Formats: sequence, C-alpha cells, structure tokens
Amino acid sequence: MICSGWGLSRELYIIYALKFLSSFSYFSFSLALVLYLSEALGLSDVAAGWWYGVYGVLTSVFGVAAGYAIDHWGVRRSLLVGSMLGTAARLLFAVWQRQAAALTLLATLLPFAECLGVPVLTISVKRYTCDQRGKRTMAFSVFYAVMNVAALVAGPSVELWHAHGRLTGVFVSCAVSSALMGVLAFWAVDEVEMDTNGRMRAFVSPYGGESWSAAIRRIGREVQFWRLVAMTLLLVGARLLFRHLDATLPKYMTRVFGPDAPFGFVYALNPFLIVTLVPLIARLTHHIDHFTMILYGSFLSGLSAFWMLLGDRYWTVVLFVVTLSLGEAVYSPRVYDYTMAIAGRGSEGAYTSLASVPLFGVQLVTGWMSGELLQRFCPAAPISARHTHTMWLIIALSTIWSPVCMWLCRGWLSQYKEEAHREVPSGREEEDAVEVDGSGKDGRERKGDEWMEDGDIAAPVTDGIRREDVGVRA
Repeated sequence: MICSGWGLSRELYIIYALKFLSSFSYFSFSLALVLYLSEALGLSDVAAGWWYGVYGVLTSVFGVAAGYAIDHWGVRRSLLVGSMLGTAARLLFAVWQRQAAALTLLATLLPFAECLGVPVLTISVKRYTCDQRGKRTMAFSVFYAVMNVAALVAGPSVELWHAHGRLTGVFVSCAVSSALMGVLAFWAVDEVEMDTNGRMRAFVSPYGGESWSAAIRRIGREVQFWRLVAMTLLLVGARLLFRHLDATLPKYMTRVFGPDAPFGFVYALNPFLIVTLVPLIARLTHHIDHFTMILYGSFLSGLSAFWMLLGDRYWTVVLFVVTLSLGEAVYSPRVYDYTMAIAGRGSEGAYTSLASVPLFGVQLVTGWMSGELLQRFCPAAPISARHTHTMWLIIALSTIWSPVCMWLCRGWLSQYKEEAHREVPSGREEEDAVEVDGSGKDGRERKGDEWMEDGDIAAPVTDGIRREDVGVRA
C-alpha cells in the first residue's frame, strides 16, 4: 500500500475516504456545471462562465465566514453540517431544473456546503500526523493523490452521463457522495490529534473561548499570516490554469474536434498522472524545503499552456495536460504542507480561510475569461471566426507571471520555518499521555489504565499552555 511503512494512523485512512467522496462530488459538479447551464438551462457562454465564477467566489466568501466556525465547532461537527447541506443542495439542483432555482442554489447552499469540506479535511491531516521523517509530507501527498483518484473517476463519469443526455444524473451522484460523507463522519471521526511521539490524544484548542473579533486581531498581528496571504496571492496564476481545465477545455474540445471529442478522458489524464507521480515524488523529495518544491513545480505548470500555441491537435492538448500535471505533482501537495506549517494550532480554520481572501476572484475571473475567450476566439459557429491560438496565448500569459513573481519574492517567502509554530509536545512523562479509544463513541478517554468520564480534563497540560489558557475547567 502507498501508506505502508510511513506510520499513518487509522484516523488518517478515514480522512482519505472522506476526501475521495468530497472530491468526486466537487469535480463531477464542476466539470458538468458549465455544460449543464448552457445546454439544459439555455445560458450563453459568457453567462454560464460567469455563474461558474460566482459559485467559486461565494465558496471562498463563505469560507472566510466559516473559518472561525470550523475552529469553534471542530472537525466532526463541521463535516456533519457540510455533508447534510451538500446532500440537500445537490439533490435540489438535480430536481429543480429551472434557471432561477439553479442560480439561487449556486449562490447560497452549494458554496456554503463546499466551504465546510476541503478546509476541514486539510486541517484533519495536520492533526492526525506528526512532522517526523517526512510523515506529514507523505500524508499530504497521499491526500492529494486520493483527490485525484476521485477526479480520475469523475471525468469519464460526467462524459458518460453527458453522452446519454442525463447531466442531472451527475448531480444525483454528487448528492449520494455527500450523504455517504455524513454517515462516515458521524460514525468514525473523532476530535483527536497526534503528538510528536506519534500517539493520539484528545484535541483541546488553546483558543476555545476566543471571540471572532479577537481571533481576527490576533491573527492579523502575526507575520506568518501575511506570508501565507502573499503566497496564496502568488499562486493565483497557477490556480487559474487548473480552473480552465473545468471551464474552458470541455467546450474547446467539443467545438474544435467535434461533439464526440473525449474531453472526459483527456481531463482524466491529469488525475491519472497525479495519482501515479505524487507518492513517488513525495518519497524522493520529502527532505526538500516546501517552498522550493512549490517554486519549481509552479514554473513547470505555468509553461504548460504554451503547448497549445502549436496548433489544434490532440497531441498538443495531451502535452498541455501532461506538463501541467507534472508541475502539479511537484508543487500542489506542498501547498498543504506550507499552509499547515504556518497555521497556528487551534487557528487552522481561521488562518486558511482568511489567507484565501486573494482567491475570491480566481474562479470568477476564470469563469469570465472562459466565457469571453470562447465566445470571441472559439465560437460554436462560424468556424472561420475561431482564433484558438490567441485564446491559449492569453491563458498562458495570465499564468506564467505567478512563478516569476514567486521567484522574485523567494527570500521572504522561504522564511516560514524560522517562525513556524511548534508541534504538540508529547508530555514530559509517559503517564501524562492520553490515548483515545478508537471507537470514540462512549465519550471516555484513557489516561494510562484509568478511564476518564465526560467533564474530566482529558487532555494533558502541554508545555507552555495552562488549563486557564485553553478555557477548560476542572
């Protein structure tokens, strides 16, 4: 198995299962959305692209609001709320086949449900691993590979539904995935974390009683937070290119190569390569600094769109996707590492949500760009009006600035290790460690050979953190 020999915990395997379900739902929905809005609901290229972008922007907006809630609710409750909302919203999207209803859902329930998925699972990977001998790097790499296994399944799945004229079936399958997430989260997810010795212990946030405004003020004073904001901003170009795989490539291929063009299988090349390469790269490069990997990988991805300037051929499309995937395999898993290395313990939700503010416009810009570029340079008709080289040149130039600026700021961005937050200490003595029962269902925890009931202090007092500081009462 990919995870063998790396000491990954049982809790982490559960998170991987949840990640597969979440990613399958996300990729299926994103890949089918623009086609559905145009073909079933009658929106123009520009309008469909615009609403694709609105959905992404609102996911980020709701994510900022939900960041504090994630830290306050914890992993389990956040996943339960997100999965219930996601199930309801996707079922309604499939059933209410009216333009007004679909657009209302895209602006309300759907983005709110999405923002309670990926950030929570990312935080879980940090809490369920310790950063020794590259274990966390490997864990995030497998996490990213699992996401791409889901994308690998989603691409052909959407294409099959589309071929049979039943895109609503895609949204029903997304709802089923969300429902399964809720069941798994209810039965198998616990509020625990791993200490530096690799043992599970109850998680108690050091900021449990902190108000939303106090959390914002505290985080805003931390240099590491602004370093993360800058890095997030500089990754915008690379993220734009990935979104064009969803928003631009399907329509480009069906218009240039015909309605039977296998866009789903070409799209699936990306997750296939990621699944194959990411664990291997993680094993070989876990000793290399996170920022260095992000920098070189983003350069490789940024150059990928230039293949499309060589002509409208299947082989140029394949080289574009392959090069993009190689760069992604190098840098994308390390973005998780970089983010979680900076985010303070107990503030991961607020950190990741506030740092995502620069991404508000990414999907909106991509949706707008996709619609405008397709309508102007790759219209459905007439063929003589197509200038696809110009379209792909604009896309390439909108991407390559990102790694160039990252390289210019490399001195400051690579200093995150100097101020990194400490790992959770394992306790000074053996008897101080708290082991959590795997079932996690009876509300009790084990300290040595003694069971502790609800209301007792289950988590040990860590170095530098007193009981009064975490708001826990004996």
